[in-house]
Order: sequence, then structure tokens, then C-alpha cells
Amino acid sequence: MDAAPTTATEQYTLPHLTPPKVVPADQSLRVVLGRTRLSAEELSSLHAGQVVTLQDAVESPVDVVLGNRVVARAVPIQRDGELAWRVTEIVDDIDSHQEVIS
Repeated sequence: MDAAPTTATEQYTLPHLTPPKVVPADQSLRVVLGRTRLSAEELSSLHAGQVVTLQDAVESPVDVVLGNRVVARAVPIQRDGELAWRVTEIVDDIDSHQEVIS
């Protein structure tokens, strides 16, 4: 796979995502920024302003999920002052897509 561009003017190509043969219209594309485990006690004591640490490193790619399947991986970026993500990997084999918990 080609390396990610180092400047805004560089470009690189990725294989195209091969979509499932039928994608229900109600499936949404989600970007999962991270995961963590909380006990029932920790969950019930959450409050506004509290910081919850995720299991993934800040620079780790995030999962791009269609329905309940990981279809790509990406890194979070800022673009025009908004949160965005740059695709770094396409999970091209539809039969090997990792299933995630919805």
C-alpha cells in the first residue's frame, strides 16, 4: 500500500472498496474512535467533564464501519476546522470483514 501523503498537495491511491452485493438503504457509515471497558459502578458514576481513557493510542487508526462490518481504517485529522478522517486501509475482501458490536 502507498504511504500516506506528507503534504496537502501529495496524493496516493487506495484500492476501491468492493461493496456487498446488496446494501440496505438504512445502513449507516460510522467511524469508531475507540473502545473501553467500564464496570457498572464506573458507568453509573460518570459525570459531565469526566475524561474516559480509551484502549487505543491517539495515533492508532480508527475503524470505519458499514452496518456492523469494518470496511476500512482511517486516521482522524482536522480539515477546515472540522473533525475528519483520512482512509489508510480498505478491507477489500467482503467475506473477511471484521464484525463489530453495534
